[in-house]
Amino acid sequence: MGYAQTTESPATAAKGAWLLESDLVSVVHDRQPSEAGLISTRSMFFGNLLLSRGITDRLDLQAGFDGWLQDDPGAGAPTRHGHGDGVLRMKWNFFGKDGECFAVALLPQLRLPLSTEGFGARSCEPGFLLPWSQPLGECCSWGGMIGLDSSSSDQDSWQFSWIGSAYLSRSLSKRLGIYAEWLSSCTLRAPRLPNLQIGLGGTYSLSSALSAELCLYRALNSATPDWNPVLRLSYTF
Repeated sequence: MGYAQTTESPATAAKGAWLLESDLVSVVHDRQPSEAGLISTRSMFFGNLLLSRGITDRLDLQAGFDGWLQDDPGAGAPTRHGHGDGVLRMKWNFFGKDGECFAVALLPQLRLPLSTEGFGARSCEPGFLLPWSQPLGECCSWGGMIGLDSSSSDQDSWQFSWIGSAYLSRSLSKRLGIYAEWLSSCTLRAPRLPNLQIGLGGTYSLSSALSAELCLYRALNSATPDWNPVLRLSYTF
């Protein structure tokens, strides 16, 4: 069972098995300054999907879709609707085993420009993540990831961003767990205004194959949306 909502785990889907992960609902609330004062904005994301197939004991292939998006910019502006991008990924757990010892994985990905115009990538955008984890006794663990992401603009120029996160988790029972998570990202090009968030969440195993997660993220600086609650499900088959 995963203990962090956003931070990737070095673990891969079991050989021959499928893993379906979905952010069922994610709501982003923010307040932005304007000439008329603070404007409240809200973005909602529904049905984000990621399907993984275990190829070997340490390698899986993944395909994802961002789902449906609804953006309310506030100040009387019309609400926008549309769907997000797709993504192709591969995860290789090249060192250790998650949950038993220190483990590291390499996760390259390619974002596909499938979204409604204005909601996502303008071209195929590569990136990679390097997640790791370390058990802390029988009940606790910690981990994190670093990575590099890319995005293209209308002027055929590229912008690169680094990604970093860390979490600390604890099992309260065979079914229930809690975690705290720190998220950050920042462009490599000036002005470098980092996005910083902290989250508190819980996980619950509904069965041996199905688990649910609920987390609430809070901004740590003005460059980050104020609040972001997320509900996630994971199903192995």
